[in-house]
Amino acid sequence: MSAPERAGRRVGVHLGLPKTGTTFLQRKIFPAWRQVRYIGGLDSVRNLVERADAPVVLVSDESLWFQRPDSGDPYWTEYGDLGVVRASLARIAGVFPGARAIVSLRRHSTYILSLYKQYLHQGGRRTLEEFFSLEPGEGLLRAEYIEFRPFLEAVEAQFGRPVLFLQGELRTSLAEVLGRIGAALGVPPPGASEIEEMLADPLDAMASNTGVAAAPAQVLRVLNHVSRSAYNPGGLLPLRSRLLTRLRLDPRTVCQSGIVAHLLPSKPLGFPDAVRQQVEERFAEDWSFVKERIAEDQAAG
Repeated sequence: MSAPERAGRRVGVHLGLPKTGTTFLQRKIFPAWRQVRYIGGLDSVRNLVERADAPVVLVSDESLWFQRPDSGDPYWTEYGDLGVVRASLARIAGVFPGARAIVSLRRHSTYILSLYKQYLHQGGRRTLEEFFSLEPGEGLLRAEYIEFRPFLEAVEAQFGRPVLFLQGELRTSLAEVLGRIGAALGVPPPGASEIEEMLADPLDAMASNTGVAAAPAQVLRVLNHVSRSAYNPGGLLPLRSRLLTRLRLDPRTVCQSGIVAHLLPSKPLGFPDAVRQQVEERFAEDWSFVKERIAEDQAAG
């Protein structure tokens, strides 16, 4: 498949999903890929303008198609509103006509857990059971909100078939994933030595963004009850401030890597086995669709 072009320019837009290795790609891989000009979510308008006329542009921002997660409970309704998603994708396609979409996913059960940890980091106060439920109409994050097939079909309607990969592939077959992205953009992927250089930094971005453990999560929810955030506008104390962050005393840091994390058991936060099995059964058909799409893409070369 030929790379999309506009006046000789080829554009790839990595849409996430969030919590699927996006931080790893944005910090360690995309900026160091010499054959492309990377535009990340935190780039200024000046940087966007200066880089936008490069022959090959790679844009990555997993929040382009929905509202930022620090906007409180209404965010989750918008996250699951396909009308909002389709409108956002249409706007992105309008800004980058002819672009090739890039989408990363992960298994539903781990995706839900990662979204829940992010919710806690942003000041959320609900338990995991209150945050997500398989029961119709219950939970802040509802099962119908995270079905991947409707999202992929919405992406395909605007951009054509996306480059699709799983978070786990970034650990097991990074070179192959970059090869698929490079082929879509018409550029060679990073070689083995280039990838080794990308990964030389001892900071593992994927590992450093793993979230809070089970016992510290209970403390974090208590701290979030008194912290002021989009989820709790009446909180007494700020969820984040320069001073708290500098002293590493903000709730997230205290519970994820600070004193609370060191004093309490480090058992990972997760679903009970029976619930996890129910979640995977609920999304089995959706997950099979994703795996089949990836297999078809790999077979097509």
